[in-house]
Amino acid sequence: MTGEQKQIFEKISKVVLNKQGGIFFLYGYGGTGKTFIWRTLSAAFRKIVLIVASSGITSLLLPEGRTTHSKFKIPVPTLDNSICNIEQGSEASELLKKVELIIWDEAPMAHKYCFEALDRTLNDIMSGMTKENTVFGGKVIVFGGDFRQILPVIPGGSRSDIVNSTINASYLCLYVGEEKEYLSSDSVDESASSDAYSNITSKFLNSLSMFGLPNHKIKLKIEVPIMLLRNLDQATGLCNESRLIVTRLANHVIGAKLITGNKDGQEIYIPRMSMSPSQFPWPFKLIRKQFPIMLSYAMTINKSQGQSLGFVGLYLPTSVFSHGQLYVAVSRVQSKYGLKILIHDNDNKRCSKTTNVVYKEIFQNV
Repeated sequence: MTGEQKQIFEKISKVVLNKQGGIFFLYGYGGTGKTFIWRTLSAAFRKIVLIVASSGITSLLLPEGRTTHSKFKIPVPTLDNSICNIEQGSEASELLKKVELIIWDEAPMAHKYCFEALDRTLNDIMSGMTKENTVFGGKVIVFGGDFRQILPVIPGGSRSDIVNSTINASYLCLYVGEEKEYLSSDSVDESASSDAYSNITSKFLNSLSMFGLPNHKIKLKIEVPIMLLRNLDQATGLCNESRLIVTRLANHVIGAKLITGNKDGQEIYIPRMSMSPSQFPWPFKLIRKQFPIMLSYAMTINKSQGQSLGFVGLYLPTSVFSHGQLYVAVSRVQSKYGLKILIHDNDNKRCSKTTNVVYKEIFQNV
């Protein structure tokens, strides 16, 4: 470890060993060794250590890593009064009672309501074992992340909405070939079967599309690159944002090979499943049975966060529109020689500069 890493490790270790409880925030940009510290902490203690991340791809880089929503059962969507879906006496609650250290990577990506929900849940689980209303039930929690990167995504949200939803670091620190066509079976929730929705046709339902929901019709062929849209089995690297290459096409299953994470090259099979968006603009709930995938010849900047690549081609027909997007895009590559950028202006002419969006108020309390 470097001198700085050793100082961080010793400070956190002292609090864990003395069972003092406390909150830390490890702030650093990509490549400064945050993941190395997480691995060192998890290996140093013969105690129960939970390591989670806000992003599915990031969780694959961590030892026994899981997403925060999976491990803590944080509801989706998360509201200002939400609590985690963990009942007293359950296996999950007994695990949280015994845990000595919780590490939460990529914390700035999560909405502040997620942290508040975990705080309420831990206080409820630890009631009678610690002082009342102790922050996070008296547990030692280490948050990590980079406020230069993308902040929580707020659908239709303004700049102030995004800033207000972001975790406040200073507040935490105060507390120390063959082509096949696949068709889905769409259906509407039973509540939508009344006369009010009698004019809704299958053609209309099939035309609906939304972020995170596969299209009604997907055209695939062997060796086409795809991306998962759901967490299927994180232990084998099958999580949201995982990229794969199609190797086999059958009637009810797709064979694919992983090309990301620590399970690179492993052959897996993807079934169809019923999916519904967590938030939708329609007056009914759409449930679509489809393979949880999308074509992935390229990916959005937001989807690339947490990944490390050898070569990156960045195409910017328009300027980035949110805090940290340009920073995330150019920092995915391991060296500047592996980065190529193509920028167009409004007249579709090549240019050599673009706008970098930064919400400076985010850094006031860091």
